[in-house]
Amino acid sequence: MARNVFMKDVAARAGVHHSTVSLCLKNSPRISESTRTRVLKIAREMGYRPHPYLSTLMHTRRRGRPGAGSTVLAFVTFSSTRHGWKSIIPGMEECFIHARRQAHSRGFRLEEFWSPLDQASPQRLGDILYARGVTGILLSTLLRPVETLNLQWDRFAVVALGPSLQDSRVHRVRTHHYQSMLTAIDNCLKLGYQRIGFFMTDHVNRKVEYRSFAPYLLKQYEWRDRSLPKPLITDNWSRSVFLDWVEAERPDVLIGINIRDATKWLKSAGYRIPEDIGLVSLSAPEAGPVSGTYENWKLQGIRAVNLLLDLVEENAFGREDDPNLILVPGLWNPGNTLRSRKGGPS
Repeated sequence: MARNVFMKDVAARAGVHHSTVSLCLKNSPRISESTRTRVLKIAREMGYRPHPYLSTLMHTRRRGRPGAGSTVLAFVTFSSTRHGWKSIIPGMEECFIHARRQAHSRGFRLEEFWSPLDQASPQRLGDILYARGVTGILLSTLLRPVETLNLQWDRFAVVALGPSLQDSRVHRVRTHHYQSMLTAIDNCLKLGYQRIGFFMTDHVNRKVEYRSFAPYLLKQYEWRDRSLPKPLITDNWSRSVFLDWVEAERPDVLIGINIRDATKWLKSAGYRIPEDIGLVSLSAPEAGPVSGTYENWKLQGIRAVNLLLDLVEENAFGREDDPNLILVPGLWNPGNTLRSRKGGPS
């Protein structure tokens, strides 16, 4: 029978302290990428897996509080159908895949649970999870903003993904929308674009709490001596509304979320991308033809699980007046829907 591999064994093989191994397993930014990669490779080669209750036991011994719970974490989705979240929320499935891997690396299983979004369903699901001994819940983002959920919060440690659950007392991990917008604008300026247009549906604008719109307005204030396109913020999202706005404002580049519709409508009206007009997505793939910011779903999933397990270990159940908020910066994908233009601002 193979001998169990402990954290101290991995530390000895890697030539580091066991606390460094612990931080590597948590994907902590305190450890350099090269060290983390090397230690995790050694851990995999040695077949190391943490005992699912060990960190909780040691933590609660120090605090003098009893630990409890199962090795299962719940990933709860809300859509009209059981698997609808995979198609209506871009990137969320990628986030789930990496969250599940991170949970596994720390000795837990992340399992998917579905709840229709009505008044009673979250409470019924909470009863089921509580009966199974689940103490940690990771909430998927929702298609539209929701003020809160009818959930027995005090039974669970809960982390929400994204801004759509607007209860300010919930721990959450989300994209750094403000930083992503500034990144998009700065890259357009470097390429020489001068008339930067911004479009977004009103409900998405409210869902992300104006965190993309605000830096755009800030830039407009900084450029107040220039004639700039008015932003398009509307819930009357249609081809005619969009193209009328483009014709009236004459932007040379567009930044927004719904790039698929924008691309289709621009091409149908005879615009060439990027020769006539550039396009930037605030929710671009990590690589590929669409220029824009990738929301780094992989890192969101990893950090959400790490935060959730920290809460479980601390028995930090329920909502808090000063919850944790982790902002994950977006990554720029150059794509090919932008081109260099001469005569842009410095």
